Amino acid sequence: MRLLQSLLILPLLAVPVVAQESREDLPKAEAGASVEVAPDPRTPAEKRSDELDTLFGQLKRETPGTPVDKTQDRIWELWMKSDSITADLILRQATAAMSNSEYEVSEEMLNQLLTSFGDEQSEVLFKRALLYFLSDKLDKAMADLGTVIELEPRHFAAWAGRGTIYARQGKLTEALEAYRQSYAINPHLEGVELAIKQLERMTPGI
Repeated sequence: MRLLQSLLILPLLAVPVVAQESREDLPKAEAGASVEVAPDPRTPAEKRSDELDTLFGQLKRETPGTPVDKTQDRIWELWMKSDSITADLILRQATAAMSNSEYEVSEEMLNQLLTSFGDEQSEVLFKRALLYFLSDKLDKAMADLGTVIELEPRHFAAWAGRGTIYARQGKLTEALEAYRQSYAINPHLEGVELAIKQLERMTPGI
């Protein structure tokens, strides 16, 4: 049971570094040619949403066990972004504080984000859920994870987090169902497949 409780803590703490485009990655125009680029009518939020749709499609097409780090990292990057540079900076600072076990500092910043920028921020709520989990406040963690899933049903880490908490509480059937939801969205998240296999052995017929 201890393994089930700790399977996903380290992957969920990871904060991917946003890679900067190099000049070699940018499209090059032919010498002497002028290129007219039509303005993109989509808002930043719509652009993120469209890219997430593409990335989740890639996750499902990839064979389980194959390297998908770039796809997963990009999903995390987009989840960490909002329409506010200030909010994004505070979220990264809060995540770093949590990684350094500065839980009170992290919680204060996350609560500030939810108060100042609205409470429909799935990644802020997810980070707070993780903070509550690490602080052994499981009821609060589960409440935040539920809201995260309402806001972003494809949040595979939130489903996995629910599985981890259910496992700790001894609710093995619920844990298995949550892990299966996570795996259906992202069959590459570290630890989930192993957790499912262990729970299936412990709950035959489910």
